[in-house]
Amino acid sequence: MAQRTVLDRIKRRVRWHVTEPFEAKVKAPARGFLNGQRTYQPIFVAGASGSGTSLLALSLGKSLDCAGVIYETNFQVARSSPLYVPDIDEFESVAAYQEFMTPKADWTVESGRRDLLDCYRRYCWGSSRVVVDKGPDINLLRAGYLMQCFPDGWLVLIYRDPVANVEGLRRKWKTFGSDPLSETIRFWREIHEAFLDAAAEHPDRSIVLEYEALVEAPDAALAALRERMGMGAARGDRKLIESPNVEGMGIRNVKGNQIGYVTDANRRSRERLAPGEAEEIESALADLVERLKRYPDAIDRDHLSA
Repeated sequence: MAQRTVLDRIKRRVRWHVTEPFEAKVKAPARGFLNGQRTYQPIFVAGASGSGTSLLALSLGKSLDCAGVIYETNFQVARSSPLYVPDIDEFESVAAYQEFMTPKADWTVESGRRDLLDCYRRYCWGSSRVVVDKGPDINLLRAGYLMQCFPDGWLVLIYRDPVANVEGLRRKWKTFGSDPLSETIRFWREIHEAFLDAAAEHPDRSIVLEYEALVEAPDAALAALRERMGMGAARGDRKLIESPNVEGMGIRNVKGNQIGYVTDANRRSRERLAPGEAEEIESALADLVERLKRYPDAIDRDHLSA
């Protein structure tokens, strides 16, 4: 089973050890100083890795009047913070990865809020209080804790066809590919159930969005999200970092400051699976997908076509 390419791994490590440290040591402190003691209202974009969290976060950042996008909270938060999470492939098993991310008894609301506000201040700019905080996997498992830290925040879950999502997890990350298929299925179930449990405590501040609805009708989906959260549209055209789609390695596509939506990614993922694997995934997770579809006022293809 193919994992990330050598070139892709090199690029990621350059980002972690060269680009991001430069940002953290030079640019971010300047922003942090200018932002002083500002507070923010986060939109916690949650979803499994490979489910479209990057696509949604970038789309919200471009669509909303916001102070910025925290693109990888687990990397951008201070490394001394318990909220920091190393790359998935640093873990020996899926269970170890999940356990590391799960909130611990000694995590306090005060420390979590402090660490995240420090992160937001270092990466945001402008007058808006709204910040898009994207954390694949972590914002699912930590949804309840995050809302304790920011009661005025929003939880926005994007979920994708689990067959395609599970296939991508196992193909792109060694940790998932090395464990049995059943472990990735278990992980997908438990992180989404953790989100739904937290959302039940915050029904007026939680939204569930179907990935397929976003890629098929992005303007309508983003307008529905803005309306649900009562937030204004962007005042100008936010500049985005170029990130053209790489076949099989992601579902975001930024080129010429425009976001492209890859509409056939699910089909391609299903085609990569061995005989019987799609059926195994669907059978194991069908009930959970129905729960997500039935979430109150879920934004899905049926909602947008009504």
